[in-house]
Amino acid sequence: MKTISHLLLLAGLFGQEARAVPVPEDFARGLIVDADSDSAIYEISVPESVYLTATRSDLGDIRVFNGADQVVPHAIRPAPAEPPVIEWVDVPFYPELPGSSASTQFGPVGAGDDDVVTVLNERDGAVFVESADVGAYIVDLDATGGMAEALTIELTRAPQVYVKKVRLEHSADLNEWDMLVPAATLLRLQRGQNTLDQNRIDLPSRARRYLRISWIDHDGTTQIAKVLAAVSPRIAIRKEWRALTRVAGKDEPGTMRFDTGGQVPVDTLQLLFPEPNFALEVRVESRARETDAWRTRHTGMHYQLRVQDQLVETGPVSIPASTDRYWRLHYGTEDDPGLRDARLNVGWRAGKLLFLARGEGPFTVAFGSANIEPQTRPAKVLLDALERGGEDTIVVSAKVREEKVLAGGDALEKRIRVDLRKVVLWSILIAGVLLLAYMAVRLGRQMREAAGPPS
Repeated sequence: MKTISHLLLLAGLFGQEARAVPVPEDFARGLIVDADSDSAIYEISVPESVYLTATRSDLGDIRVFNGADQVVPHAIRPAPAEPPVIEWVDVPFYPELPGSSASTQFGPVGAGDDDVVTVLNERDGAVFVESADVGAYIVDLDATGGMAEALTIELTRAPQVYVKKVRLEHSADLNEWDMLVPAATLLRLQRGQNTLDQNRIDLPSRARRYLRISWIDHDGTTQIAKVLAAVSPRIAIRKEWRALTRVAGKDEPGTMRFDTGGQVPVDTLQLLFPEPNFALEVRVESRARETDAWRTRHTGMHYQLRVQDQLVETGPVSIPASTDRYWRLHYGTEDDPGLRDARLNVGWRAGKLLFLARGEGPFTVAFGSANIEPQTRPAKVLLDALERGGEDTIVVSAKVREEKVLAGGDALEKRIRVDLRKVVLWSILIAGVLLLAYMAVRLGRQMREAAGPPS
């Protein structure tokens, strides 16, 4: 019986060893993260390299290790949906008079019945009403609370068809000005019964209180009649962009194929033509694996036109987020040599990785493994802690010091490995069964011999 007890004890020990947790060397790459404060929970933005290296669309092949290579709980939070625009605010604007300085007085000004801007000037004690050739306007965004994301500009005294260029600068004090948008196009085009209006200007970053809108090609007649600002309830998350790699040799007539290179959560597309004067109805499809069926992600008209020496093009288009790796662009039924150098760019918003600072740092965010399954329980524990404690008060941003290679490409290959620990475990169990069988046979034989021959 002692022998059987020893076998069962060994089996238990090897069973625990066989269920050992992962180590950093099970992953392709790692981020070295410094957590310098005394917070319990830290976060980092998920960098592009994680999306390109991960083998799972849910980023389940990630583990966070402390300085002693112990696994600590972590959770991945995808970027929230694009914040909705709650309203368009009619913001005040003021014509900047010719010959005035950057910190100019902007009035007094007014508009007559024909919308012509007039200026009241005083000379020799008399007041004269004069027409103003306004080359720039000052916009006050104070009413937006610093949350303006875009402008819509309405023009007056403009021709029925026009293409106008403006530039935007911004300032906090009306003295120092920095470039915000070097060139933006305002246009109205007509063809038959159709009219194309473009009067929106997206602001690339949070603008300061004052904007200066300057004409680049002013005709001396067209003037700004109204400025509306799109206000969002929160700051938009910064978008990342990647030019897709063209997959050679797999194009069918009228199509192009692209590869994102990983598990990128694409939510924006932008088609760039090799030269002006293209206008195409396109369909964009995607799939996760080469063997999957294609799914339509976007259809619409895309164009790049040169009108009156101004370049007018379709901007980025939003789509439902997808981590599919392979993309296909349909643009017709026949191959067009002029489109062979067209590019498809994709945009996304990086998610957040949160981890519990258990143990000493530095911490290693290891990622990229074809042989690791996702963990669910630690992530739930972490998210429950956030809900109870209030995320804004307990989550602190950590700093990524460097990225380094761990196991490299070997970790990305799915392999069937002979686990010596499991072999020993099963060997011990089989030996135990055989020993029990031998003892049973031996005991039976001894019982028959003790009973003697049958009478």
